Amino acid sequence: MNLHLNDHEKSKYRSLWEQAVRNAGRYRGGEVQLNEFYDPLKDAEAFIRDKGLLDSRSAVSQSLEQDFAHAAGIPTDIFLTYDDILQRAADAFRAAANLGAANLEAMLSLLEQGGAKVIRGTNNEPDFIPTADGALKSPRHTNPKSFKPVFEPRLLWLIEGLERNGIYTDDLVIHVRHPDPRKLRKTPYVLVEIPRHRKQIILANQRGEITFVADDCFELSMWESLHKYQLKTLPGVKPVILRDKDRWLNRILSLVNGDTGLKAHTPKTNLEQYTQSPKRNKAPYSVALILECIQKTHEETGEYPNMKSGLILYGPLANGKRTWHSVDTSMKVIWREKNPPSSRNGLTRENCPYPSLDHLKDQHGMNDNYNGQDIVDSLTETHEVTGEYPNTNSGLILYGSLANGKRTWQSVDTSM
Repeated sequence: MNLHLNDHEKSKYRSLWEQAVRNAGRYRGGEVQLNEFYDPLKDAEAFIRDKGLLDSRSAVSQSLEQDFAHAAGIPTDIFLTYDDILQRAADAFRAAANLGAANLEAMLSLLEQGGAKVIRGTNNEPDFIPTADGALKSPRHTNPKSFKPVFEPRLLWLIEGLERNGIYTDDLVIHVRHPDPRKLRKTPYVLVEIPRHRKQIILANQRGEITFVADDCFELSMWESLHKYQLKTLPGVKPVILRDKDRWLNRILSLVNGDTGLKAHTPKTNLEQYTQSPKRNKAPYSVALILECIQKTHEETGEYPNMKSGLILYGPLANGKRTWHSVDTSMKVIWREKNPPSSRNGLTRENCPYPSLDHLKDQHGMNDNYNGQDIVDSLTETHEVTGEYPNTNSGLILYGSLANGKRTWQSVDTSM
């Protein structure tokens, strides 16, 4: 085709083409970076259509692209088609990602180049998902086989999968901590937050480590304090085991998409603002965690707690703020007759068939086996030994049938 462009048209088309080529080579997975090379391509295609050489339903052919490039003065030896430019962007990202696949810090740097907000923990901050039984133990044999961790580029696999799903690196806040050198886990768990869609994914690049996907952005303390077996009990948190890479990734993307899929046209989140003032929800409860706290409290105090027992001091729900009254209220609210919420702190009628804390304890045989006569017995014997009747400030019960080395007069008063 003998195509003629005036000087202004030549300059405009060549500028769009050069901008697309240049920015494609800089692509590192961010949506903003994607638009920096894709928008010029769309404008270049629109430029061709405006010349009236094809109808709106026809695709721009490579031969037509070549004709416009030649007319605009783009040398043949550097010419790239639109498809070539898209492939250039994919290759640029893949080349950079492959360099970082075997090195976590290099991968984090790549993600930062793509617009992700990476937050590296200090030495004082705990690693995510503590491993109570993961410490190296002294060998039993004289020549034990040394433990050799196997690493996999799971973070890279995840980032590539999210990008195909329309979630880009500049949608991500990534938290990473320092692994405990005493543990078998030699690489830290990485928490990937997607504030734009209110999701969290936590994974480690070491074979044998489980992945979790949360259907909301929960407070970081949940990931800092709960063990794997505890996280598995939480509503809204799903474990994903990697046996096959594709199945693992498809399961994660399915959980991220949810039943209805991601909302279209969700505005991008300003990651700087989000990290300065994050909007994260409190960790949900589960019946298993409540029972564990009840048992831990009994082991430490000799008493089973009730709604009057104040702060939860022992077990996975102890955070310095949560009370037994709040747990009891959450259970009662979902079981009230009028206008019950579908859930409260993760509890629903389906996963919590107990209308109160007392009912839960009754069903699991978690009640203190003493009666009024036992209390009178300890009151009387305390008076006989000390000359005074005890009160709620008298501390441990030291005499009589209630004395067990843990039970206090305050706890007895609370249970009445």
